[in-house]
Amino acid sequence: MDENRSTWRDRVTRWHKSGHSARVFAEQEGINAGTLYSWSRRLGIFSGALGLIHFRPL
Repeated sequence: MDENRSTWRDRVTRWHKSGHSARVFAEQEGINAGTLYSWSRRLGIFSGALGLIHFRPL
């Protein structure tokens, strides 16, 4: 896994665990909320109904 993918996987995971909206989390991290959503989709990490994080095999 390249460094960029690893960095974004960590960031997206922290976003979902934070309970914040993408906008709020992105502002706190100094990143773009749209980019955060895009990486979440790309990595297959989604917040479930119970707030769980699901990983899709690559």
